[in-house]
Amino acid sequence: MRHAFLIASLFFSCTALAANSLPKQTPYYLWWEAESPVETDFSDIGEFDPKTPAEAAKLSNGRWLNVGGKHAKHFAHYAINLEKTTHYQLYARKFWYHGAFRYRFNEEPWVEIRRNNHPLLLDSVSIKPYVGVNWVNLGKHFLPAGKHRFSIELLDTQGAAAFDSFVLSEEAFTPLGLRKPGEKLVIQSDTQWSFEPSIDPFDNNSLWDLRSLNEPIAGINGYIQRDSTGNDFILGNGKPVRFWAMNTNVQHSPKMALIDYHARHLAKRGFNMVRFHGHIESKTDKLLAADTTQIEYSWRLVAAMKKQGIYTTLSPYWGSYAKAHPQWKNLNGNRSGNLAGLLFFEPTLQKAYKAWLKQWLTTPNPYTNIPLAKDPAVALLQIQNEDSLLFWSFNSIQGEHLNRLEKRYSQWLLTRYKTLEQLKKKWGAFNEDRDNIQGPHFSLLPIQRLSENKKGNRKPRLDDQYTFLIDVMQSWNQEIEDYLRHDIGYQGLINAGNWRTANNQTMLDGERLSYTPNQVMAANRYYDGGKHINPNNRYHAGHRLNVGDFYEGQSILFHPHKLPVNIKQVHGYPMIVSESTWSNPNPYQTEAPFLIAAYSSLTGIDGYYWFSAGNALSFDKQLAKFPAASPDLMLTYPAAALMYRRYYVAQASPSVEEYRSLKTIYQRKKPVISEDVGFDPNRDNIFASLSKSETPIEKNRLFLKGPVISHYGKEKNDALPFAIEHNHEGPEESSIISNTGEINWDYQRGINTVNTPKAQGATGFLNTRELISLDALTISGNTPYGSILLVSLDGENILHSKKLLLQITTQSRPNGYRTRTSLFKDIYNQKDNNTYNGYLIEDLGEMPYMINKHQLTLAITTTNINTITATDNNGYPLSKINFTKTTEGIKLTPPADATYLILAE
Repeated sequence: MRHAFLIASLFFSCTALAANSLPKQTPYYLWWEAESPVETDFSDIGEFDPKTPAEAAKLSNGRWLNVGGKHAKHFAHYAINLEKTTHYQLYARKFWYHGAFRYRFNEEPWVEIRRNNHPLLLDSVSIKPYVGVNWVNLGKHFLPAGKHRFSIELLDTQGAAAFDSFVLSEEAFTPLGLRKPGEKLVIQSDTQWSFEPSIDPFDNNSLWDLRSLNEPIAGINGYIQRDSTGNDFILGNGKPVRFWAMNTNVQHSPKMALIDYHARHLAKRGFNMVRFHGHIESKTDKLLAADTTQIEYSWRLVAAMKKQGIYTTLSPYWGSYAKAHPQWKNLNGNRSGNLAGLLFFEPTLQKAYKAWLKQWLTTPNPYTNIPLAKDPAVALLQIQNEDSLLFWSFNSIQGEHLNRLEKRYSQWLLTRYKTLEQLKKKWGAFNEDRDNIQGPHFSLLPIQRLSENKKGNRKPRLDDQYTFLIDVMQSWNQEIEDYLRHDIGYQGLINAGNWRTANNQTMLDGERLSYTPNQVMAANRYYDGGKHINPNNRYHAGHRLNVGDFYEGQSILFHPHKLPVNIKQVHGYPMIVSESTWSNPNPYQTEAPFLIAAYSSLTGIDGYYWFSAGNALSFDKQLAKFPAASPDLMLTYPAAALMYRRYYVAQASPSVEEYRSLKTIYQRKKPVISEDVGFDPNRDNIFASLSKSETPIEKNRLFLKGPVISHYGKEKNDALPFAIEHNHEGPEESSIISNTGEINWDYQRGINTVNTPKAQGATGFLNTRELISLDALTISGNTPYGSILLVSLDGENILHSKKLLLQITTQSRPNGYRTRTSLFKDIYNQKDNNTYNGYLIEDLGEMPYMINKHQLTLAITTTNINTITATDNNGYPLSKINFTKTTEGIKLTPPADATYLILAE
């Protein structure tokens, strides 16, 4: 055993950073090193000891207490001395989720920390590949002043465990690496400033807070419904509503206080919906038993969000993620090792799925005492996520599962054609090698045959298979609709799916036709900014960033046809985008909330769900592949959400109305206008070369003028799809102007502007224009890239408003993030011979984020503004801003690091 020489010397070292050595405003805290216990059986040498000075610099005091492989249930005891009697927040800095342990103060009961109840990771610092260190909040403890004993013990005898340091703080703080409580690094340069957000007390001193846009309690007025047209959502009291929504994993925290904080943070920034994207399928040999851990997560999320007027969408199942347990009878999964495609027809899985739903939705939520099926705060349930019999994963169905589907297909054909002679007359011939005519048993052809849509003798057979697969999915969606309503008593809205097909031009209408038994249409679509290649592993770029990665990094402002909300909407159904973001390493993200709010408003998209906040309580603490809480995005949400939710941008009349008979859909005839396939992070590395959209920009630009609406089963001429274009503008050479005239997309310069009575602004490469002149806002200066949005907070027109929010956001990257320009190829796509201009990641940097400064001069036409106040990222006042009054209003040069300015009378 290793012992300290004198307990007294440890007391001295632990109290050296106490309150009397810090500024007066800093809350009292006590920090001690994990590798300095008074008694332990950990070895002096650990498997994860730093090997270089650079690695040691990432750890407090350059070392940590660690072990790996097989080991004893090690322990460590510490002596600490507190100067204050109070309730303390206990924090530990440790190695990720590794190392189940228990801790206690003095002789108090032990507190166990395992993977299933592990606190959220509050930051992330990489020491070396696959080894990182993270702060976690272990909870609140009341401790009197004086000496105490703090003990930890490992609960396992195998695997990694490492501890760097511990902190007791009288107030919660935002951990960030080696930064002490109350400390800020305040890194400044000529071009950047460090983003170090504080914890929000959520008091009345904040000068902006969008919480009031939400109901006092989600569902207080009843269930979310569709309006009389079926196209839009309304609240229980009949008022129109749109959903600015977030996918999140903060519900994984066992501490409701942290989930509550996250909910309040989102509500303040305009969110009124979250999505629980979970996996309730059984993870044990008991097939019919739902995963209770996932159910617990959903309960916490619904309860916390409900209190902030935020509704919840439930997404319980993803076939491509779900795995069959080896002991499940009659359910072996498919060739890919998952359950993709099987839910639509496999009776064993369907029975289990219904059992999972019943257990999940009918058990009372212990945090609200209401079952989820009866809680009006649950607005929407998605039957499944990203699965379809019309996608490439169809080819993975094999063995008995494929045989069962083919038997159903054969029976369907005989019902349809009555006799084999009639079927052969339609098809022309059978495939003697694969079709068992005597059975009869007809084989299903690979999905690529349907995607090719070739003419000839085979086409009737392909059309029949396509029609059959739509019917299978549609029948299942109707079956679940009935089951949820009649057997479970669920009263919220239902969405069948959100996926795409092997060929969106010829098959997407069939996919969405299968959704029509339910009430809501949905799609998942991301924007990637171009190629992202990891030269060592093709799959790594799909979920993370690495040093050595190549990427293009293109702003969508030069590629308007890729906007995720360029969607054909089915008449009679609200449309949501249930997953989307601008994925990293694309550096042009602040454009995203601006564009999504503007064009979702213009075209009537009813909900947009950012993916994903992950475990971030407020702002991201790492450079995630799929950001939704990065400073670029989270700082840009408030004004954008307000513009979208308050209908500050007018919805246009349809740009295109397309009428399609069911016959033209089943025959896979090309529509008049198609969606771009968008970016899918999980499958584009495999299927991107097979899923290109052929829609030219001349057609695709119509999505940016007004809604594109599809009417199913309403075409007078059965031969071809028919469309009416309501576009009255002539072709623009360099920009796309909305049918309302309020939005202008200059895709040559890379600038988009919104110009309405209550919301005005611009996003993109602002210095490519000397002057951007809108009705009440004029922008000039030398800001290479950013977003500026001026919105009315009191609902009045900007000209007469007495309270305005001016929001300015640019770009951010972790401190030390470094790239260099580089040419590269897509080495994983043999058909792609292009050389791409892009970047090579040389260093991913570390926290804090560094935000680019701006250089702007703004003129605002207004009659009521007499004061301008800059606020911090939570809306609390920082300083008064000087401005000049003019004959038309005011003129100002905002501070280069200002994000929010409140203009008031």
